Amino acid sequence: MGKTLYTFVYAWVYPGQGGNKEELVTIAHLSDTHLGYRAYTKTDPRGLNQREVDVVETFRSTLQAIAERDPDLVIHSGDFFDKVRPSNLVIVAAFKALLDFQCKRGNRPFVIVAGNHETPRVVDAGSILRLFQSIQGVHVFDRGSRDDNREVFDDLDAEVVAVPTLLLEMDENGRFQPPGTRTHNILVMHGMARGVIRDAGEFYVDQTEPDRWTYIALGDYHVHRTWGGNCCYAGSTDFTSTNIWEEVGTAKGWVWFDTDRGGLEFVPGTTRPVIDLPRIHAREMNAVEITDRALAQIAWDPDTRPIVRQIVTDVRPETRAAIDFATLRLAAESALHYQFETIPVRAFDTARSGSPEIRGVTLEEDWKQHIGAATFGPEVERDRVRDLGLKLLEEANDATASA
Repeated sequence: MGKTLYTFVYAWVYPGQGGNKEELVTIAHLSDTHLGYRAYTKTDPRGLNQREVDVVETFRSTLQAIAERDPDLVIHSGDFFDKVRPSNLVIVAAFKALLDFQCKRGNRPFVIVAGNHETPRVVDAGSILRLFQSIQGVHVFDRGSRDDNREVFDDLDAEVVAVPTLLLEMDENGRFQPPGTRTHNILVMHGMARGVIRDAGEFYVDQTEPDRWTYIALGDYHVHRTWGGNCCYAGSTDFTSTNIWEEVGTAKGWVWFDTDRGGLEFVPGTTRPVIDLPRIHAREMNAVEITDRALAQIAWDPDTRPIVRQIVTDVRPETRAAIDFATLRLAAESALHYQFETIPVRAFDTARSGSPEIRGVTLEEDWKQHIGAATFGPEVERDRVRDLGLKLLEEANDATASA
């Protein structure tokens, strides 16, 4: 509707001067949906992992919100799936959701660029994303050279240049310039920009030369972040990072870009709440006092079934053993997941100790600091080592909580 109105007004004001050069384009940009993501042990009535179900539902609601705005072009900038081989159930759910979405919008262009999570590392292994090319209007870019990863959309007078994970890792050119043959030039990349995370990154934003592009859609970083009015990470649509606690307080959603108005708009979505409760500093507290303080902080809306973490610092070993964990678990049963962490205190001088527990930081925080300062060879990807360690720590915490 919007595009038709713009075209009509332009033809009325400038009769006889039609053509694609004055086309206005609207873009919806989503990323890092991580379909197939699983966490914790809770299941839904069908026996399915509840977080896996949550993430699929968030994807559907995001597509619905985008359909209501009726964009000319939709971009997914990577990590559509959480793993190379998602379950059949997730593949079918994703295919149906995208098929319905494309039918609603008349099969207009939907571009998907492969991210690191769904990119197979075996040369002869095919990408699951190619299945979606059977849906009319869907264009998938998962590997190949720069020349292979371009698509022209004549109706929009636009050209999309795609840089999936494999191309970003293999490309030695280092700069990304628009072809310049169309009015609207759009760059889609999946990778971590330097400066976003300490001591990590595969490219500098300046290498993309943002001023020369109509829009730059970035994927991989799960928190919305912008550079100017035409370049951004959309962020993830749900809490699917290895360490979701780093993202507490940040909104999840997608981005709207309008070439007529200029600038971009972040559109927040709705997810299951993630709550990091205020820390309890327990150096002078006994087990009963710690239990009572933690119980007092269990005050969320039970209908929301949130994901919750409670950290208690400076806990003596004998005090921890006396904490009433059974009462805490019972009180927190309305949460989808209640993570209770204690950080012990030691009797000797803490200022000279290098132990993460003694310094008052979590093992997760200490691991990130360690990886950030560690020296690796060129064949080792720092962020993947970091994420693997965080995932193992999370699994260990889950196992401890279950026990």
